[in-house]
Amino acid sequence: MDGEQSPTAVRELSAWLRDLPEKVRFSAGVPQALGRVAALLDRLHRDRTPTAPRVRVVSSLRSPIIDQLPQGPVGELAVFAPFYDRRSMALRRLLERFRPSRFTLAYQPGLSDLDGPSVAALVKEYDGRVISDNDQRYRHGNSSSGSPRGGGGP
Repeated sequence: MDGEQSPTAVRELSAWLRDLPEKVRFSAGVPQALGRVAALLDRLHRDRTPTAPRVRVVSSLRSPIIDQLPQGPVGELAVFAPFYDRRSMALRRLLERFRPSRFTLAYQPGLSDLDGPSVAALVKEYDGRVISDNDQRYRHGNSSSGSPRGGGGP
């Protein structure tokens, strides 16, 4: 955030902080602290020009995350260390939703817990590639990046 602009996601983050205590039980004083942070974010964002409308805050607080993600097609979908997903159903839903031109799956041998046959089938079906991360520090996270097909991004 600079002095005149603020990402649109700040407002979404503020709303999430306010809504969180409805779904999560916290120690005494935490809901009030979250409310104060949300109010500060609102104040910072209020008089600034909204920027970065494609940057979003999504959570499973009110609805499934996948339903909040944009539709493809995208230039690339990169997934790192997917969690164990029986029959790779979540990974399949991501691929169906994003319809990537390129698909990369990174995993950590001995640390990632994958349904190997179903992951291999998806990699083949989507003409993907697999990258092995041999770092011994455990990582977990799913991410996507991309630009619309035919667009100029990475």
